[in-house]
Amino acid sequence: MTEHEPAGWVEPPLTDLEARLIDILEPVVLDAGLFLLELSMVSDGRGRVLRLFVDNREQGVNLDQCGVLSRQLGDLLDVEDIISERYHLEISSPGLTRKLKYAREFQLLGGRRIRILVRGECKNQYLTGLLHGRDGDDVLLEIHGEIKRIALYDIIRAQLHPEL
Repeated sequence: MTEHEPAGWVEPPLTDLEARLIDILEPVVLDAGLFLLELSMVSDGRGRVLRLFVDNREQGVNLDQCGVLSRQLGDLLDVEDIISERYHLEISSPGLTRKLKYAREFQLLGGRRIRILVRGECKNQYLTGLLHGRDGDDVLLEIHGEIKRIALYDIIRAQLHPEL
């Protein structure tokens, strides 16, 4: 690979605080019948924001579920008291066309349509199909009824791509 070729799949790094928050909050998310796609602590115009994206396998996440989960996680965060500064808590669904950021999302979002940009020998190409999860370091994508194995390292980017 030359220095001008795009790298394969690269995940954004987690801070120590984000990793600790995932350990504390993810069990509550799972108990609510959801899974945690992403957690980040960011700054915006209002100050610090603890942002979580959650989803489920069947029908997505609705506003009521986000509200209930927000109260549960807010109470837990008050008890644990591991965030030393003021912050706002945001719970959201991933959206219909979420860009996948973490390798585990290829397993969690199985059964959904995705579009991926794959590194090719001569040129990169887009593939669209039904995600069937992962097998080791390969992503399984059904295209026209056939399951293709795509090395995670060869995926430059991926996002949900529902039929509208």
